[in-house]
Amino acid sequence: MSQNRSSKADVVPVVVGFFLIAVAMRLVPHEYNFTAMGALGLFVGYYWSAGIGVLVSLAAMSVSDLVGQWLGIPSMGAYSVALMLTVYVAMALSALVGKVIAAERLQRIPLFCKVPGGAFVATVIFFLVTNFASWLDPQMGYEMSLLGLLQSYWLALPFATNNLVGNLFFSVAFFAAYEGILAPQLKTSRQTIES
Repeated sequence: MSQNRSSKADVVPVVVGFFLIAVAMRLVPHEYNFTAMGALGLFVGYYWSAGIGVLVSLAAMSVSDLVGQWLGIPSMGAYSVALMLTVYVAMALSALVGKVIAAERLQRIPLFCKVPGGAFVATVIFFLVTNFASWLDPQMGYEMSLLGLLQSYWLALPFATNNLVGNLFFSVAFFAAYEGILAPQLKTSRQTIES
């Protein structure tokens, strides 16, 4: 973690802010899968806990889907329950990746390496899990063969690219904003209060 590690209470308002950004980014026009959802899970898993990160990720997906459906935004809201649950779980797994990159044994690796690496791993997990589920979903029309599975992954590559770019962009933005601006201010405020 950060050398000037903040308490979990210090992270709460930051998480709320990033939660709102992640929800808002799904509601404004954007390229498919270019969102802040993976970055949110990665951040919360890193600075808080994997369990809280999973809950925050699921809440952000749920809120944005509900609001998106209410606003009539295409491709948001309820769809195939099995596929939707798979997307939610795969997205929430980014919090576990955040917890892994925060592990004590990885402390020698600089944050500027761990964050993009974590964003990449979260993207790969999301890609593999969701497209396997798409292949299994009869409504998607894939042949139940190795060729059908490969077709599912092949056709999803543009979405995976957008997901990777979104995860990288928002992860770097969230971690840089916290480490470079917010954490030092919180530390200074805490020192002022304690003196």
